[in-house]
Amino acid sequence: MLDFVHTPPDQTVEAGETTAGAADTILILDKSSQGTTLYARGHDIEEIETALLFDKPSGTWLAQGPASEVRRSDERQAISAALKGKEMIPAQLSAELDVPGVNIRQLLSKMTAAGEVIKLGRGVYGLAEESGKAEIAEEAYDDEAEDPEE
Repeated sequence: MLDFVHTPPDQTVEAGETTAGAADTILILDKSSQGTTLYARGHDIEEIETALLFDKPSGTWLAQGPASEVRRSDERQAISAALKGKEMIPAQLSAELDVPGVNIRQLLSKMTAAGEVIKLGRGVYGLAEESGKAEIAEEAYDDEAEDPEE
């Protein structure tokens, strides 16, 4: 069964409000100021959020990639690329990216709140997706510090 449900932009499909509550797979095409996103969730598929672009000449939608990556600003992408495999302080990022330090600190704060980067220590940042490595290294350091006899 295919059922189309129109909801106002400020609402989402809620289970029980429509026939969507019994659907096996839900697809939502959302258009916002950041662009168009296809959300898909279902029993037999992985949950996705894909950025789409409508190609007028062919009349088709083109998948641009994961919405979180496509919608990320150039500045956030530059910081993420600079932190790949490294830990850095804002001054290092500022020098490497040639961006004023105040801008780097403000963006790092926003990226930390969004879960894109983590604060590893006093003023030291790393990528959140690499945080497992940092936690393991920190635990190993803590274990060594607790056992002075070795």
